Amino acid sequence: MNQADFRQYLASRTGAVEAALRELVRVPAPDRLRRAMEYSLFGQGKRLRPVMVLAACEAAGGTEGPALPPACAVELVHTYSLIHDDLPALDDDTYRRGRYSSHVVFGEAVALLAGDALLTLAFDVLVRGAADPRYATPADRLVACVTELAQAAGPAGMVGGQVVDLELSGRLPPDRDVEAGDAPAGRTPVQKPGADLVLDMYLRKTGSLFRCAARLGAIVAGAAAETVDALGSFGDHLGLAFQILDDLADLERDHGRGALSLPLVMDPPAARALAERHLALAVEATAPLGEAALRLRQLVAHLGPDG
Repeated sequence: MNQADFRQYLASRTGAVEAALRELVRVPAPDRLRRAMEYSLFGQGKRLRPVMVLAACEAAGGTEGPALPPACAVELVHTYSLIHDDLPALDDDTYRRGRYSSHVVFGEAVALLAGDALLTLAFDVLVRGAADPRYATPADRLVACVTELAQAAGPAGMVGGQVVDLELSGRLPPDRDVEAGDAPAGRTPVQKPGADLVLDMYLRKTGSLFRCAARLGAIVAGAAAETVDALGSFGDHLGLAFQILDDLADLERDHGRGALSLPLVMDPPAARALAERHLALAVEATAPLGEAALRLRQLVAHLGPDG
């Protein structure tokens, strides 16, 4: 595959997403809140998930226009999750994408609210975009997109995955019995989880938005259910591979110590082999789409160990 050609494609689609984001997020907001939202949204993000929406739409026979609002919505949800993950109550990270995290710059309260604003704005962008003649989307497809994104971001997806992460890593105290007046207990260590539990957490925290991105592209293209499901499977496998490879990179940079990750519960070479297996399964999931899914397969190669 010609990766130079794909890099040009990636730059073109990233530019389209960037332009649409800057237009669609122009909404009334207090100045400090707006600055906090834009600080995280227009940082050094790769726009991988919104590009997946566009490439999946193309693979399913659709055009770029209707896919731009859902692509922007996915990026808004992703950015909200990063702001919240960095907060002291969760991962307590000082840096994000090579610069200070939102809560370090704007304070915890504004960072929390900026994340809330981006999450709710994602659904506003979906609905407003669908009403714009340039991005027009039939009502039934719009409803399906809203449902898909809500499920990916919610308790069965990203939020639930974050709770599982906290539980498995022993960062949650036991629930307080308010009626009995019990004092909050200290955090208790948990036994080292197995690979299956970590992978399930990955599917929720990371895979859910990858799956959602691919399915949204197929939905706005008006694809048949089997195509939507095939692209969802593509997203699942790519999301798992992406998270494993990301954690391996963190481990090599010595930033992964203490954080729950697959390379800490199984040998790193075995984790790398598993990531490569999921990359292969992602490619396999695109087989029914033939040459129409070329860009998705190039995306897999781009994210792989040699990409």
